[in-house]
Amino acid sequence: MCAPFGCWQPFTLHPYWGYVIYKFLQVFNPHISLMTAVAYTPLFTYLFIIAAFLWVCRVLNFAVLSSFVGCLFLIMAPSI
Repeated sequence: MCAPFGCWQPFTLHPYWGYVIYKFLQVFNPHISLMTAVAYTPLFTYLFIIAAFLWVCRVLNFAVLSSFVGCLFLIMAPSI
């Protein structure tokens, strides 16, 4: 790409994470297409982030109300 010096793309884990989600969904529906399964990647990523946030809140012994409000702010935050 961009000869003669080349242009290196940043390394991302999205393709691998999408493949893991595809294999996970294939357990429940063996005939699911790759594109359909990969379309769920943002949803699974979002659920994973919410679960990690709530786990950190629990480890740090935050109050339930504080964790809930923080989770709401995380849910409503625009991701650009």
